[in-house]
Amino acid sequence: GKTAALFSAAAQSGALVAGSDPESIARYRRFGENLGLAFQIVDDILGIWGDPQVTGKPAADDIKQRKKTLPIVQALEEEKRAGSKGLREIYQQEIIDEETIGVALKILKDLGARRYADEMANDYYQQALTELNATGVENEAQEDLRELAAFLVQRTY
Repeated sequence: GKTAALFSAAAQSGALVAGSDPESIARYRRFGENLGLAFQIVDDILGIWGDPQVTGKPAADDIKQRKKTLPIVQALEEEKRAGSKGLREIYQQEIIDEETIGVALKILKDLGARRYADEMANDYYQQALTELNATGVENEAQEDLRELAAFLVQRTY
């Protein structure tokens, strides 16, 4: 909620300052909200599968810290439906070592957690672009927003 709220407020504020009509202001707010959600999901992906050389964080750092990011929550739900609890047991361990991280990564792969997160990030990104395009504005600032959105969502991992 924090990232999406910040992006939403920034986009809405820009539209207000520019003197946009109420419908456009609402569209920019939704653009920011969707972009913020996409950005956060990509951040969740990077926290698990990101290259330490690129992210500046240790590999699978979110697993070591037992963060319940979108891919983890999705995998936990899939495990629950399947009646298994491997990832849940890993998250209950006092120490998560490198070998255990490897097991967790395999579980995430087997449950399609990364694919799910990638799809969700792309869905929110597309929704953001839909809102931006629906404003009907075509100018350099609008193109800058499209480029910014692409950059934020298509970060390398």
